[in-house]
Amino acid sequence: MMKQEFEERANFKVSPECYHTFIEPGYNASNLDKDEWVKEWKKNGGVQAAYDWECAKRIKAEKAAKGAEGEKTNMAKALIKKADQFNDEEMNRMAIAIIGERDYLVYKLENQLKLTEDDKKRILANLK
Repeated sequence: MMKQEFEERANFKVSPECYHTFIEPGYNASNLDKDEWVKEWKKNGGVQAAYDWECAKRIKAEKAAKGAEGEKTNMAKALIKKADQFNDEEMNRMAIAIIGERDYLVYKLENQLKLTEDDKKRILANLK
């Protein structure tokens, strides 16, 4: 059964991934015809199970995104420390590109790292 056929019979829309990963294998493993299978699927809580599957997938993706964001922030902080150590303005610019000017300046101030002339200009520009 194709995704569109399933959705028409079930009167329920799902993502392609949910259909191919979660729903279709159940249908393929059964000996029921399409209409019977969809009827049984709905009767046995298939709609809720599909919602649960979609939610679990979204939660997993959000956790992965937060983890990646944390890694980016840690990388930017390491760049800031190295830039401070080696007086490297290019590393500072890379860190700003990753975490933004505000977070860059906050990190430098909170960690008592020396401010470059460019940093001072950034602060003054934000105060005006």
